[in-house]
Amino acid sequence: MSDSAKKQINWPLLIPLGLLAIEIIVVLALYLFSVELNQNLIFFFSVLAIYLVYNVLRQLYSLYRAKFAVSRSKKAEQYAEAGQWPEAVKLWKKLLLNLPREEYLATIEKLQNVYRDLGMSEGVRQTKALHAESMDFFTLLEKTEEPTGQDRRKWQIKAQQLQNSIKALPEVQK
Repeated sequence: MSDSAKKQINWPLLIPLGLLAIEIIVVLALYLFSVELNQNLIFFFSVLAIYLVYNVLRQLYSLYRAKFAVSRSKKAEQYAEAGQWPEAVKLWKKLLLNLPREEYLATIEKLQNVYRDLGMSEGVRQTKALHAESMDFFTLLEKTEEPTGQDRRKWQIKAQQLQNSIKALPEVQK
């Protein structure tokens, strides 16, 4: 299956972008029809536009971070292939939380293989545990249809545990 067929619609980006476009069309139509806007309506449209632009920029930045992490992960693979294990492990650990799900899980497996090749049984054990925790986190995210505040707190706690597990992965010595 090609990459374009696997791509999904990015709703968190498209919804605020679409709402911003609708707002711009509405404001332009009101001005074209010479409708007088009072101060409160202008303020409302301005705040709404700022909020939507903020959300669009936040989503674009998140997308950029993920793409940057994927490209840097390829650099880490080159380090690993060249036998520069410490640099590869350090870079993978740094990028792991910014990777999309599939690349994240694949990177954990790559880390596990590096630890296995170097005979670091503690690293293998920790990457297996990290993989299991990650799968628990992903199933927790998927099974929740309408998240509540309590669900979000559970996600934050689990995400913090994942961060700590990633930081605790052993470094490779030269």
